Amino acid sequence: MKMIPLFAIALSAASCYPLPSPTYSVSRYGVDATLVDATSGEPLRRKNASIVMGSSRFEQQTSSNGRIRVAALKNRYWTWLGGPAWASVPRANIVIESEGYKSKRIDWSIFDKSHLPTDDGRIQAGRVIMKNR
Repeated sequence: MKMIPLFAIALSAASCYPLPSPTYSVSRYGVDATLVDATSGEPLRRKNASIVMGSSRFEQQTSSNGRIRVAALKNRYWTWLGGPAWASVPRANIVIESEGYKSKRIDWSIFDKSHLPTDDGRIQAGRVIMKNR
């Protein structure tokens, strides 16, 4: 009979003990944008485009609606008792280039509320207006 209260105390103490939780930080943000021609206002469909973020360069073809996407590079780790935690990169410099158009530069900061990243670390750049050369 005396074992039941001792077992209940041990069980309640174990349930209060914090367990490690998985989390991540972003080491390179991704981008999600729709490239639009400045003169016609139409999306750049099936055009070769390159996105430069920091020292990484990505060559892609836009989709049928002019959309281009690059995934984020995330570091996954486990936190215990609130730490250790690594902060995400505070800013990103994005250069978008396409054949026959001037390059478009987006300087993004974590404090900039106009292009908030999604949960998967992609910056939502929205419609990016590309001017002809």
